[in-house]
Amino acid sequence: MLRRQKRVLWTWIAGTTLVLVIWLSQTEWGVREMPSVNSAIQEQQPDAVISDVRLSRFNRLGDRNQVLTANVALQFENIQLTTFEEPKVFTLTTDGAEWLARSHQGTLKKQEHLRLYDAVRVDFKPIDPDSDNYYLTTQALDINLIDEIATSEDPSEMFSSYDHVISQGFRLDLKTKKLDLTSNVQGFHQARPQP
Repeated sequence: MLRRQKRVLWTWIAGTTLVLVIWLSQTEWGVREMPSVNSAIQEQQPDAVISDVRLSRFNRLGDRNQVLTANVALQFENIQLTTFEEPKVFTLTTDGAEWLARSHQGTLKKQEHLRLYDAVRVDFKPIDPDSDNYYLTTQALDINLIDEIATSEDPSEMFSSYDHVISQGFRLDLKTKKLDLTSNVQGFHQARPQP
């Protein structure tokens, strides 16, 4: 009788585990792609598959100010959408400061709106060597490539040598380098050493 009870218990545990795994794989915890993008492209094949992607964007003066690279891009012409694996966007400001945004996944709509998601990191390197480098992390980031505005509504963190700030979303102007933290802002600041 004891052997039968153990078998029933193990069968129940295995069945419950299987149901839990299937359920998790169907929920947002198990999905890496954004649902709206996933549903838009599920029923169609890409028009082009491109590896080792490198795209450049030039400003009005003809200077290259943005470069987008990715391991792989899938292009869907009829819905004007391109998806990326491991995208990186490099932006150079007019004064020479550098921004680098990267993630595991990304989409580009109509060549203007880039959405990075799945472990997004944005690094800022100022031109002034005495200024502090910093970086931001979040789950999803929307970048208007024309206006050079990046926004996130997700929980976000900013790190620098002496600061750690947490917020619920942010708005970042890549041209002016102005960062607005949206809400629920908490900060930790370490005093800088005196010379």
